Amino acid sequence: MAFKYSVCTNALRELGTPKIAQISAKCGLDGIEWGLPDDINKIQAAAVEMDKAAADNGLEVLGYINAGHLWDMDLMKRYSQAVGAVNGKSLRVSPPWQAFHFEESLHQKVLLL
Repeated sequence: MAFKYSVCTNALRELGTPKIAQISAKCGLDGIEWGLPDDINKIQAAAVEMDKAAADNGLEVLGYINAGHLWDMDLMKRYSQAVGAVNGKSLRVSPPWQAFHFEESLHQKVLLL
């Protein structure tokens, strides 16, 4: 099994899906792990856009990640359905205290202490 290089896009969301895919391809990456949006009404459309952007740039979608909401079965079902609709390989569920930028991570560290 060959090792593949990819990027998790959660820290890059501000760039937008097409730009993230373009930069990833220019960097010579093999694939992307897309961070799905928290907005329940945007999950399906985002998965379709992410899948297309990866394909358009010759990248493999190695997985999808969502913010950790394991206690919300309806939301987890929506994430799973969105990933399944684009034949996604995996859905990684991150912990509920995930931070998307440095300042947020500092705030959450204080709350956990």
